[in-house]
Amino acid sequence: MKNIVVTSFSELHEAVTPVREPAVFRGDIAEQPLIPHLGRTDCDPEKEVQVFKDWKRQAVQFLELPADDWDCLTIARHYGLATRLLDWTVNPLVAAFFAAASSRSGPAALWVFVPNRIITEEDADPFTFSGIALYRPRTLAARISHQGAMFTVHGPPSE
Repeated sequence: MKNIVVTSFSELHEAVTPVREPAVFRGDIAEQPLIPHLGRTDCDPEKEVQVFKDWKRQAVQFLELPADDWDCLTIARHYGLATRLLDWTVNPLVAAFFAAASSRSGPAALWVFVPNRIITEEDADPFTFSGIALYRPRTLAARISHQGAMFTVHGPPSE
């Protein structure tokens, strides 16, 4: 891992300009571990699947849910459910905003991740997925599109 300290917009621009696709960016406080919310809980794999099924059963009264579990996980994460997905963006300025706007104390950080694996249709079940890979969600909500949202999927979620 390479650390670069920036103190101005021009330094930030210079630091991220050479980064190319499929790189994604995440902004938060520096002490926040790069694991999804679910991975920071004591949720075991069986409980994770049950919580997700319960969420789907309740969510249908508010939303028309897609049949695909990857899409459902995207929506669940979008609405705040702790999942095995970690939020990233294709836009370094969006990530910088989230780093600077955090209500938690501590130095801001902007991470850059260049994945070596991207989720495909062959990765049919998100709950049996092993490793860490980039997941490019469909545009299921305007905010997902506006923020240039991407996710890393973590199997297990604590990885």
